Amino acid sequence: MAHVQAESRLKSSAEEKFQQKLREIIQGTSPIIGEYYFQSLVKQVSEALQFRYAMIGKIASAKHIQTVAFAIDGQIQKNVTYAVDGTPCENVIKGKLCLYPEGVQKRFPRDKDLARMNVEGYMGIPLMNPQSGKVVGLLAVLDDSPMLDLTSVHAILKIFGGRAEAEFDRLRNEQGLKQILNSIGEGVCGLDLEGNITFVNPAGAGMIGYGVEELIGRDVHVVQHHSKPDGSACPKEECQVCAALKDGKVHRGDRESFLRKDGTSFPVEYVSTPIFEEEGLQGAVITFKNIAERKEYEVKLLESEERLNGILNYSPTVIYLKDTEGRYMVINHQYEKLIDLTSDEVMGKTDLDFFPKDIAENFMANDRQVLKAGGPLEFEERAPHPDGYHTYISTKFPLRDSRGEIYGLFGISLDITQRKQTEKQLKISREQLLHAEKLSAIGKLSASIAHEFNNPIYGIRNVLEKIMEEVNLSGRQQSFVNLAIQECDRIKGLIMKMQDFNRPSSEQFELFDLHGAIDDMLRLMKQKFKEKGVQLEKKYASNLPRICGISDQVKQVILNLLKNAEDAISGPGGKVSVTTRVRSSWVEMEVEDNGAGISPENIDAIFEPFFTTKSAVKGTGLGLSVSYGIVKAHGGTIEVNSAEGKGARFLVTLPLRPNAA
Repeated sequence: MAHVQAESRLKSSAEEKFQQKLREIIQGTSPIIGEYYFQSLVKQVSEALQFRYAMIGKIASAKHIQTVAFAIDGQIQKNVTYAVDGTPCENVIKGKLCLYPEGVQKRFPRDKDLARMNVEGYMGIPLMNPQSGKVVGLLAVLDDSPMLDLTSVHAILKIFGGRAEAEFDRLRNEQGLKQILNSIGEGVCGLDLEGNITFVNPAGAGMIGYGVEELIGRDVHVVQHHSKPDGSACPKEECQVCAALKDGKVHRGDRESFLRKDGTSFPVEYVSTPIFEEEGLQGAVITFKNIAERKEYEVKLLESEERLNGILNYSPTVIYLKDTEGRYMVINHQYEKLIDLTSDEVMGKTDLDFFPKDIAENFMANDRQVLKAGGPLEFEERAPHPDGYHTYISTKFPLRDSRGEIYGLFGISLDITQRKQTEKQLKISREQLLHAEKLSAIGKLSASIAHEFNNPIYGIRNVLEKIMEEVNLSGRQQSFVNLAIQECDRIKGLIMKMQDFNRPSSEQFELFDLHGAIDDMLRLMKQKFKEKGVQLEKKYASNLPRICGISDQVKQVILNLLKNAEDAISGPGGKVSVTTRVRSSWVEMEVEDNGAGISPENIDAIFEPFFTTKSAVKGTGLGLSVSYGIVKAHGGTIEVNSAEGKGARFLVTLPLRPNAA
């Protein structure tokens, strides 16, 4: 019985001793967190358990431990990094409890630190990451005497090892949060209930010209917000930045300014958010950013808008913007004049509200084409004016947002009514010029054919027919008379061709035989070629199709080229060749002579109006200029290749059909 009582007293004494050690460690570490917690823990463990050495380490690499707290005889030492290979710590970081009450040096002879510190006993437990389950460090005690009461020691290490694990996890989260705060460009600071700064990130401190440590504990209002943007004092009770500390609500704004350490200020956009815990409102977090660039951009944007409005409103063109439904969003002053309405009266309405139905539907159909095409298109449109309908050239293109989606249409319309009238007058003048040139050509040829006018020809033909009727002719004599009648008919045909050529152009495109047109003009030039002894060579394409054009205008070109070739030949041995070819959907006509040729200084000017090297009697300088205009109007080209003294070659290329150009 006495033996049992003795054991009970011994057990009770051990428990009391364990509880006392536990209370000492808890009392020494409970209010502390962070790095100081680890230092306090190893110090309290060393003193309470009466071990010479106590340490907490974290894994620095696969083979190294870095101490975060290390105590010898209750005194904190400088942290060190050491290799774990061949040490008892090597087994601990593998996730095992390592207990060596005595003789630890003999077990780990390669660990020189054990021998240097004369360590006899060792106990270490791994510290784990509660999320990943991986070992992140260790808690160990060492002594220069054999360890006793191992159960209590292990229990204490296990209890405070869990607390150390939680602190490691808290520090890791805190470090992650700190890294996030330090990496963002916006300012972030925390406030207590008095408005004092409890933390601030480098970006926030840098914005107001302070170091982070300079701001901790200081009143945020006094430091950076004691004045309004206009320079007047801002009482703390009116401070919107600190308002969350009073009413517990989120406050935000972009019309405040923060002060820098040097006394200057900058505009900010801020959000002040209250922080609540179980006990209630505990403080606030302020996020802020310098918006000086944005404010400057807004000023520039306003100036840009004013300039744009000036351009829009003083432009002589009609400018407008519509949404995808055809509703007006913007119009300029010129458009207001056109429809005799103000911009406010037009907004949100469509063309059907201002224009006759047929005009409005035409505008809207063109708009739909642009939106469907997704790119700029040009239209000729008509709009009513007090003096009648005006013609506009309208360029319209879709507007896209940042995602590339079409949200509207922009249009610019230029009044070309005057230009159209001018073009019409130019067309009339060109027709008159063409007619005058043809008359000039006829006039130059009239001297050589004056004796072949209709009346004499009819008289001669009538006489020949009477001879055939009333005179008994031999067969040979009849053939001669018939030949004379045929020549009369040929001359009559020439005169008819001249009359046709002398009529004004109809400007109507139609199919005609290019070879027939060339032959008609060659008949007109036959006498001239004969007088000069010019040899004519025709190289016609055998498969030349009919082409679409204005036949008498093309004949004008042919005649001008033939006349130029004839004029260029002044001596015997002259030769003119006319060649035709088919090239895909084009035909080529080439007129070549072996005359005087064109000098280099004149060749670039030969198609200019009124340019000529001939005398006033021979030419007006309009033939090639008119020919150039006719060919261009047909969608073709005219080129010249010549050298002085070596003749000239003119190449005319025309499309088989007008749309081939």
